Amino acid sequence: MGFGLSIWVLYQQAADEVQTLLKADRWPVSGSVHSGDLEIWEGMQIGRGIIIEELRAAGFTEVKREPRAGEFRLTEHGLTIMRTEHDLDFETIPQAQFEVEVDERQIHRITPSGRAVLGFTALAEFRGPENESRSVISISDLPAHLPQAVLAMEDARFYEHEGLDPLGIARAVGRNLIGGGPMQGGSTLTQQVIKNLTQRDERTYERKAQEALLSIALERTLSKEEILEIYLNEIYWGQVGGAAICGVDQAAQAFFGKPSAKLNILESATLAGIISSPNPYSPIRHPEAALERRNIALKRMVQAGFLLEEERLEMVDRPLEVVTPPSPHGGWVVDVAVERVEAELGEGAILSQGLQVYSSLNPFLQRLAEEAIAAGLAELEKEHPAARNAQAALVAQRVSDGAVVAMVGGRDATGGAFNRAMQSRRHIGSTIKPITAMIAFDLDVNLSPTQVVEDIPISRTDPHTGQVWEPQNYDGDFKGEMTILEAMSRSRNIPSILLAEQVGMDVLASRWLSMGFSSATSLPAASLGAFEGTPLQITAAYSSIPGAGLQSEPRFVMGILGADGVPVETATDDVLLTEAVSPRAAFFTQQLLREVVQSGTGRNLSEYALSAEIGGKTGTTNGARDAWFVGITADYVVTVWVGLDEGAALGVGGSKAALPIWGQFVQSAGLDRGDLPGPAGVERVPYCPVSGHGWTSACPSPVMHWKSVDAEPSEPCWVHEEWVDAEYVPMP
Repeated sequence: MGFGLSIWVLYQQAADEVQTLLKADRWPVSGSVHSGDLEIWEGMQIGRGIIIEELRAAGFTEVKREPRAGEFRLTEHGLTIMRTEHDLDFETIPQAQFEVEVDERQIHRITPSGRAVLGFTALAEFRGPENESRSVISISDLPAHLPQAVLAMEDARFYEHEGLDPLGIARAVGRNLIGGGPMQGGSTLTQQVIKNLTQRDERTYERKAQEALLSIALERTLSKEEILEIYLNEIYWGQVGGAAICGVDQAAQAFFGKPSAKLNILESATLAGIISSPNPYSPIRHPEAALERRNIALKRMVQAGFLLEEERLEMVDRPLEVVTPPSPHGGWVVDVAVERVEAELGEGAILSQGLQVYSSLNPFLQRLAEEAIAAGLAELEKEHPAARNAQAALVAQRVSDGAVVAMVGGRDATGGAFNRAMQSRRHIGSTIKPITAMIAFDLDVNLSPTQVVEDIPISRTDPHTGQVWEPQNYDGDFKGEMTILEAMSRSRNIPSILLAEQVGMDVLASRWLSMGFSSATSLPAASLGAFEGTPLQITAAYSSIPGAGLQSEPRFVMGILGADGVPVETATDDVLLTEAVSPRAAFFTQQLLREVVQSGTGRNLSEYALSAEIGGKTGTTNGARDAWFVGITADYVVTVWVGLDEGAALGVGGSKAALPIWGQFVQSAGLDRGDLPGPAGVERVPYCPVSGHGWTSACPSPVMHWKSVDAEPSEPCWVHEEWVDAEYVPMP
């Protein structure tokens, strides 16, 4: 009786310990950063292989049959993709099937709508001090053959015992009596769960006795399925990419690039086969050993009654297929997204709160941006050896909501400590000229792109220092009178200075500051961009041009989910649009930028066969230290900077160093689709092609130019003899 009472007391203690273990947090919390919408459209220059890589990274599975939700199938001309219910800006949109006609270089057609939104890709995972990579999954979401394969290898009698397997213990004791030493083997799957929960690995008879009582208590507390679920989420599957892979779902992602719910029998058998020694049997590092273990698992599944021998024979000769996810792109955007979230929610909040952060990044556009930077710098160094070791930065921002869909901060595509797109403050040069003109248009209703300005020698004296400033054009020449449109297309300095003085340098500096140029000054040379700015600042300011006067704040976070899957409300992911200028001023500035690429300093873009619905501006600072090109499309602003970190002369201007990168990226990304916003508050009126004044019936065939509907009528043409008797009537 005393012995029985002692056992009963020990069992009650074990039962209490089990309750304590189950109440504790079993697994460390981890956070993650994901891409924005995995979106593709017709005309993008990405091949089928890249699409497949990103689909797998987003959890899609390749199948041979007609795909179901979260699956894709290869076709003769491309892919059939079945999207799952997709949370777009945290609003659920239904499943959809897309037929993508694509070769190895370009998407030619997407049915039914010309574009497809497919899901999100994991970009970064934040792990605790144990550096465990784990995602918890319910056993009900797993295919039946996965737990069957694990049981066949680890505990075939799992459903027959109550935590202890006498046959297994007897076999282990016999082996240990023969071989000597501490007890080995004999553990049931339930005992392994206890070992993992208690985190004790003492191999003594006393410890085995304690484990036995705890195992019996666990069996009487939880169902078999609940115990098996804990085991599958707890088990260690080796090291991959510097992280400990824990749990079946993370193992499936690490070795096969898919969620565990999508594993086939062979993949399940592979995972089951390597549990006993996951690193020596790693499918990535030791594929031959993993293949041998997989076939052992198939044989054991037959012995356990989970698989027919005919099925095993049909599968046993198939090769081991391991599909590891591609290295994620977009480290630059990830870093900024993390910084902004934790600036609002607290340092380390992503990890400590288990947050899922959804960034603004489009992985396909990021790939194309990185490729454009690499190709552009290689070509630049080939043609201009002095530019060797040049760095580059690129920002692509969607105008409608401010999303930074691609960002490259330097040569290192994986990201780095110094992000030139946001941290490199360089003189912005002529990129300021369209912004100045836009502010002038906004302030003066009578001003339009066809307003005549002068290109003449000027001299200015600083009243404080007495220093004389005599600015020059890049060619050292002066052209006399010209329109603002012509002056901008040819990037003439003197007209820009005079226009800035017409507005007033103090007024301009205030407006520049309000648009995000934090280093802007009221000095005369500021009208030529003689102050510092970043590619991101320039991009944001230019967003008001295709944005009909509304400037979009750069946005790196589209939304945040808590560990419970509930959206976390923050200001980080808000869409912020501010009225920078009138729609009229923005439209006039569009005309300037379109003229630049059609006949001015940006005309080399004609090599890229882009739509007419684009505009841009080159920029080159003194001594060619910085080369810029910033351009607009219907819904995007893209800025490219090229230069040397130490500030030495690059020796190449914006049209040759930055423009080719911009052209390749916009062309390959297909961003030149759509129409720029139409006119608002403006009208087209006829002008005399000779005098530039209002057209009369005595003038030759008129040219049509835009003007504000509120502007005073232009004076009639005075060149032609009949002007006195002619009636000035604007044409419809």
